[in-house]
Amino acid sequence: MPAFQPRLQIPQIITPPISAQPAPTPASTGEARTLDALMQRQKDIANSQQQTMQMPVASNEQGMAQLAWALVNGLRGRKAERDLASGQREVADAFRTGFDPKTGEMTSDAMGVLAARQPELAAKMAVEAASARRAELKQGTWDPVPTPAGETGQWFRNSTTGETKKVGGGTDTTQPKLSDIAALRQDVIGDAAYKNMEQAQPIWQSIQDAATRDTPQADLNMIVGLAKLFDPTSVVRTQEGEAVKQTGDLPTEIYSQYAYLTGQPGARLSDEIRQGMLEEGWSRMKSYVDAYGQTAKTYTDIAKRHGVLPEDIVPTFGAIKPYERPAPEDPNNPPADPNKPDRTVTTEVEPLPPAPAGSEAWYPTPEEWKNWTPESRARFIATLKGTGQ
Repeated sequence: MPAFQPRLQIPQIITPPISAQPAPTPASTGEARTLDALMQRQKDIANSQQQTMQMPVASNEQGMAQLAWALVNGLRGRKAERDLASGQREVADAFRTGFDPKTGEMTSDAMGVLAARQPELAAKMAVEAASARRAELKQGTWDPVPTPAGETGQWFRNSTTGETKKVGGGTDTTQPKLSDIAALRQDVIGDAAYKNMEQAQPIWQSIQDAATRDTPQADLNMIVGLAKLFDPTSVVRTQEGEAVKQTGDLPTEIYSQYAYLTGQPGARLSDEIRQGMLEEGWSRMKSYVDAYGQTAKTYTDIAKRHGVLPEDIVPTFGAIKPYERPAPEDPNNPPADPNKPDRTVTTEVEPLPPAPAGSEAWYPTPEEWKNWTPESRARFIATLKGTGQ
């Protein structure tokens, strides 16, 4: 109704500024706005509030009206904040409960929430999911299935197209084809367990070799080797220092020893630290051995069922053992030095000359002759020649 100015007694209608009018609201309380729209509404309300408060006040009544609109805008602003927070929570919950990180796909309910709140992102994800699905339809995965009656070899079915194929076995002979054997061997060497073993075995041998040398360089080689052993397929191509730093699951005390050795030239590892490193290394190496053992057994069984020699498709790595400390040296029997000639090797003994007549009492026996030194034998022969015997 009209508001009157008491002094002039002339009715004047006080209207709020146009900019202070509330922004349009959804047709129903259940209508969901996009996050962009909610943020824009929050911004518009804030601008409207600022403009309302900056307008001059000519009377008490106009001031009361301005305060009323400020209150309305404040309530609208708080509601806009709640609506935006609610929309953001809906998007977060949609990703948390309806998104599969392995496939990159979302459930229909989660995609519906995303389409309402962030339609551009929903459209992008839908396109990517469709592209991935088309690629999967073209390729598919091959899963082993029972061999059909009357057939030979190992059979597989494509999980997408339903197409079947066999590996091993023949059409008119029981002998498997070379191409089938090669395909099975390729499956083995492409397995993650084989790749870990292929990289880890020489690393473990290098660590064991370094453990036999009591030098600062061997200490550092053991630490770098252990770092590579903890992640053999990803750090073997990096520089040695980076290999240690990038191995996130390397025990803290081992990394500390590496930092100590590299920061203090001439520093050494204690026997306890060396032994602990060898135990940690064998623990990790044994896990690779056990994992590859399962893979090898699986393909060995396949080979036997179809008349293929297991060694044709399953590579072996020989005996892999934990580190064994060398036995202490016997001071009375030191090991031979490979860089020096073997002094125990005997040369051919010069034959004992025939004994002169009447010399049986003092002439050496053949056994005694062998035990004489070369110098003694030479002097004896010279004595015999000097006497004319």
